Amino acid sequence: MNANNHSLTTGRIHALDFLRGLYIILAMIQHYTGVLNGALGLRPDSFIQWLFYNLTPSGDHLFLALAAFNIGKRAPQHYRKVYWGKMGIYASLFVFFFFEAFFRTYDLGQALTWSPLLTWMVVLMLLATIHRLFGWVGVLCLFLLQMTFWAMPMDSLAQSVNHYVRESLQLMTFQYESRIDYFIGSGCVGYLLGCYHHHGRSIDPLPKHLLSTLVGLLFTVPFWLYGQYWVLNLDSVWENEYLVASQFVGIMYIWGVQVSAIAFAILLERFGVPMKIPIFDWCGRFSFLVFAVHYAFFFNVMLPLRVLVAKLYELPLQCTIEEMCFYMAGTILFSYFLQRSRLLLFMHHQGELKTPAK
Repeated sequence: MNANNHSLTTGRIHALDFLRGLYIILAMIQHYTGVLNGALGLRPDSFIQWLFYNLTPSGDHLFLALAAFNIGKRAPQHYRKVYWGKMGIYASLFVFFFFEAFFRTYDLGQALTWSPLLTWMVVLMLLATIHRLFGWVGVLCLFLLQMTFWAMPMDSLAQSVNHYVRESLQLMTFQYESRIDYFIGSGCVGYLLGCYHHHGRSIDPLPKHLLSTLVGLLFTVPFWLYGQYWVLNLDSVWENEYLVASQFVGIMYIWGVQVSAIAFAILLERFGVPMKIPIFDWCGRFSFLVFAVHYAFFFNVMLPLRVLVAKLYELPLQCTIEEMCFYMAGTILFSYFLQRSRLLLFMHHQGELKTPAK
């Protein structure tokens, strides 16, 4: 048990690769469904409806929490040695994700819409900077500060941004969609949970990850009592996707889901439950690579091929889990080709296993 615990704090955490890979696969289903629904008016089958309904409120937030988990692994004085390298990666990904949007839409307003990927990079750069300067205390202060956002006119600010861009640039389809104030707390939660994992101690008789799981579940209770869950509109599946995050009890629910999911996955690995499925593990290790290509590859390659097949063989397009498996298989194979070819070197090294320093 002690050796296993040591590997969980010094080596790569396979449970988090598994969880990250699982959520990326679910996110591909979610995003491909959104394209088929928005562009072609296709309604998802019952299984995808269930996934979409349950994944949408917390999925993007959980992935950000997973990305922030290891920022606090190094003490601030040691993190300074890798700080600029990390900032270079986050900045490069920000630029990449910004221009990637132009390869999946012909509408300039939609291409410039502020997406979760851009928000993630901004939050990660902010967390890395605060950790370098102030450590976990600084991030804790940021977390407490952002809790006051729900008492401020943040909705009015977002509407002002939308109005300004639409009117000044005549981009009527632009949206300040994935608001930073909705996500910054999720990044802080992932960072603080990572610090607790790497440096915290258990409180007897509860192991620290069991304690974290219970605290996470407790955070979801106010939402079930007083919150309003979103309703899936089958004619416009993205409608009201941030309804849960816009409520304070809703964002508490999202934080609780993040903490309980991550802590429970690590707890299972700690007790010897195998958390390695090759395809999930690979997608989790190279998560940013898969995220970077999945939208554009689907929009420009997989979907046109499927439309051609529909015309040639009279096989109408459908939004079913079977077709999603076909789209995902193609996307993962293309991502694997990119990773093996080293065409995107800064993403290639993301998932490489490293020998812990002695």
